[in-house]
Amino acid sequence: MLSIQVEGSTKNYLALTHAFITGLLNQETFQQIAERKGLHVVEMSPSRHFLPEKIASPIVTGLKTEDELLPIDAVMFILDRCPAFLSKLHFLQRLNLDDFYGEGRYPLRKPKPAPFYANLPSHLEAEWRKLPFRNHEQTNPSSQVMHRLLADDVVPRWTRDARRGWGARKSELALAGVEPLTTGIGLSHIVPKKE
Repeated sequence: MLSIQVEGSTKNYLALTHAFITGLLNQETFQQIAERKGLHVVEMSPSRHFLPEKIASPIVTGLKTEDELLPIDAVMFILDRCPAFLSKLHFLQRLNLDDFYGEGRYPLRKPKPAPFYANLPSHLEAEWRKLPFRNHEQTNPSSQVMHRLLADDVVPRWTRDARRGWGARKSELALAGVEPLTTGIGLSHIVPKKE
């Protein structure tokens, strides 16, 4: 399977055709990679919990020894070596197969463009006004303590049913005359309207 990612102009048809033909001509199987490098080709997939599975081994060329390895050659693990080599393996540079043919080049990662309102005076002023309150949610010790108390069920949760019950108790106390009546909109059944 060939996949192509174009960086830059997609209208340069001569360069696109040249790159496609070069990719077709330079395809290699895993066996050819193992023969060229003199190492085992190993796949580590999440389905096997990243345990190495040998895909190809060199047949015609000999297997490189530990002394012959270059840091760039540590693309593949050597499975049938002694544990001393595996302990030294973390000093070697490991490359993914995707980076193996990149010749030191990596894909261009463009930053996400800023929104159109990023430099407007009103947005800059709003950001400036919010600046003193940054990180208050994370660093406020009282909110952290409250979250911990709620998580440990020390403080009861303020759910809708609890709020509804609190409102019903306050209404009963106001109707019984224990607490003073509040006046305002929506209390016409308690305070008669003036006609």
